[in-house]
Amino acid sequence: PRRNAPTTIAPRFIPRGDENEDAMCGINLQFFKTKDIPIVIRIKLSTTKELKSISSPTHRIVYDIKSKQNKDDMYHGTVDLKFGQSEMDKDFVLLYDNDNANETSASVIFERHDDSLAMMLSFTPRFDIMNEKCEFVFLIDCSNSMCRGPIENACDALKIFIRSLPEDCYFNIYKFGSSYTKMSKKSLKYNDKSMSKASSYATNITADLGGTKILNP
Repeated sequence: PRRNAPTTIAPRFIPRGDENEDAMCGINLQFFKTKDIPIVIRIKLSTTKELKSISSPTHRIVYDIKSKQNKDDMYHGTVDLKFGQSEMDKDFVLLYDNDNANETSASVIFERHDDSLAMMLSFTPRFDIMNEKCEFVFLIDCSNSMCRGPIENACDALKIFIRSLPEDCYFNIYKFGSSYTKMSKKSLKYNDKSMSKASSYATNITADLGGTKILNP
């Protein structure tokens, strides 16, 4: 399983004409990149299956894995930043491996501070897909907040998905923002010709559709 935790909060795109107080505060936010800002990250893992390994591709960490179940019938581990601090310029990513990697799983991440509690729930389903024709529809956020790096990463991922589609499936690509457009009037059957068309289409996708309104498409 893979878990992400943001270490920076940056201003979001504010639609033109939105002058409410929260929007104006967002416009005036500034991002400061300073090396080695003291940040404490301590994670306690509790799983129903034995933990085999823990790692992070983004930060230097130290960890401890309990090899036996506790009285609560859970396996536990702890993770800390190696030197107690890190540059706050990227998400903290944690990878861990246990015996239920191929099963449906769910995780709860929570943080308690005084009288407040923040919680995030995520789950990884497992599907038994029957051998039948499928249709894939890709939704690409092309609002202004996706400019530069985010839209480039999204397009790179889209190209990988396009090249990985199964034979005899149908697919289409929708771009959305304040409005939406689609690659084709109806989904295309996957073959060399449609794959080439979709790859060219993905190459030319930009973040030029204004605000973020996903409901219409």
